[in-house]
This record gives sequence, structure tokens and C-alpha cells, in this order.
Amino acid sequence: MNQSPFTPGPTVSITLSAASQSIALGTGAGALGTPQVLLTNQGATPAVCFIKFGDSTVAAALTDTPILPGAICLTPPVGTTHIAAIGTVSGVLYATVGHGVIG
Repeated sequence: MNQSPFTPGPTVSITLSAASQSIALGTGAGALGTPQVLLTNQGATPAVCFIKFGDSTVAAALTDTPILPGAICLTPPVGTTHIAAIGTVSGVLYATVGHGVIG
């Protein structure tokens, strides 16, 4: 695992709703060793959202990985190119691909 400080790359965003939305992650996801994805769940009424990593066909469900309001850094599976998210209320999920560790 890379122990150097987190170096952020491009950020993408998903508008959270009751329907799954997906988007391509920034350059570097699934390549260059093991990237990290910094996820920031933000909204006017912060609530849990659910995510799933995958390819261009990925869809999230309310049974996938929960992301609480705030930020968390995750390591996506090798080969990941997209992220999907579904929300319990409206909001925005930001996904920033980078390398290194946070905090």
C-alpha cells in the first residue's frame, strides 16, 4: 500500500436520487497500482447514500455499500472504471481519484 500523502486527481459528481446514477471515474481509476477514491457525501439534508464500483453497466441498490454524510476514502476493485450511487434523499456525491493515504 502506498504510504505517501493523498494526491488527488480529477473529481466527478453524481446527483443523488431514488434512482441509481453512474459516472466514469477520473483518469487513473483501476490503474497505476492501487488508487484510492475519496468519496464526499454532501447535501442540504445529509443522509446515507449507497455506492457500487464497476464498469459502464454498474448500478447501485439500497443493499450496496453505505456511505454516511461526510468523507471516506475507499480502494475500488482492480479494473473499476465507474461508480454508481443511489440516495435516500437528494444530495451530491463527489468522487475524487487519487493515490496515497488520507490523514
